[in-house]
Amino acid sequence: MMVSSSASTAPPTHDGSARNATPQPVQVARRLEKFKTTIFTQMSTLAIKHGAINLGQGFPNFDGPEFVKEAAIRAIRDGNNQYARGCGIPDLNSAVAERFKKDTA
Repeated sequence: MMVSSSASTAPPTHDGSARNATPQPVQVARRLEKFKTTIFTQMSTLAIKHGAINLGQGFPNFDGPEFVKEAAIRAIRDGNNQYARGCGIPDLNSAVAERFKKDTA
């Protein structure tokens, strides 16, 4: 089976350009043909089809603001580097609720 990789879903390089400007065919081993597409491929396809912004994989085409990068570094150093609990982070939940009340008052 031949599969064409897509430059639109390839992660960008550090300067924001796509790694592969031209789609390259990929030869998939026959033993893998029984596996279907991943959820990431399905979500990317749906995002393109509906003109939506795909937030599923995190391939931004721009560098993040310095304050966001610094906050991420601080969080990692402070040990806050795990997925949040299913019910969220209590302090963040409260902050979002307060902001929502303020914005909708």
